[in-house]
Amino acid sequence: MIQSFKYTFKNLKNTKGFLSSMLIMPILMVILVTLTLSYSNTPVVGLVKDDPATNFSLATVRTQELEADQADYFLASLEGTLVVYVASDGSVKNYYSSVKNNPLISQVENDYKSSGEVFKEAPSIAYSIGIIIFKLITAGGLLATIVIQEKNNKIFVRLRNAKLGIFEHVLGKLLAIFLVYQVANGLIIAFYYLAGFSFGQSNVWDVFLVFTLALVLSFGLYTFVASLLDNEGYIWVISTGILFPLALFSGVLFPIATMPEWMKLIAHISPQYYLSDMLITGEVSLVSCGIMLVVATVLFVLGVKQLEKVA
Repeated sequence: MIQSFKYTFKNLKNTKGFLSSMLIMPILMVILVTLTLSYSNTPVVGLVKDDPATNFSLATVRTQELEADQADYFLASLEGTLVVYVASDGSVKNYYSSVKNNPLISQVENDYKSSGEVFKEAPSIAYSIGIIIFKLITAGGLLATIVIQEKNNKIFVRLRNAKLGIFEHVLGKLLAIFLVYQVANGLIIAFYYLAGFSFGQSNVWDVFLVFTLALVLSFGLYTFVASLLDNEGYIWVISTGILFPLALFSGVLFPIATMPEWMKLIAHISPQYYLSDMLITGEVSLVSCGIMLVVATVLFVLGVKQLEKVA
């Protein structure tokens, strides 16, 4: 395993363009996306009503009806949003704003009781969380490509004939690539922290844990996929044709609270939904984390067993 780790890491390091393609450019891209999206002040009002039949509207502003338990998610997903709690008689009981100086407040200030609670006004990573997690969930594609190439080149047959462990060989490669992505994760999160970005309901350790969990899940999934495929081109098909649509339904580009019910239903089968939800709500579920770790481990072991069969 150690030799496989060293060999893989050395090859990656000596590959022309490795530092720019695996570290520098992804970090710059993620930071640029975050900076672009963090100051968005889309004027949207979420409505939580005591009576669904109650009429309430604000001039020139789009509203979105929410359930009470969706309010935190809605606020954390869009800078500049406002959630208004409406009584059955149409009056405003309370409001919560995602920023202090929200221009939408003036439209309800004649009829509100201030909650006295506002989110800290700071650049937020809320918009870019989904994009980053999608990138991490598909990170295992690099490992899958290497495994498929080695399988086609009969490397695993040679390992078996030399009585060397295929499990240790694949695990060593996994750890080498995992280390590179973890370094990138650490640098990205360090930038957010030092630049004073808001983590919403979460904290820096929650973000690091969820990002790491996304990587672990990715490598387990892609190891299993690689064991079943002989054409590395299908890795791209899986990433863009299956995982990306699931990411869309999980709120990678727009809040899940605004989606139709059938999209929300599909989102619940995607690990990205649960990973994103942990960070947006600030509730990192040990049960969900444990299930994902078990699933990742089982997929990795099954993938290696399949590679041993075809060797």
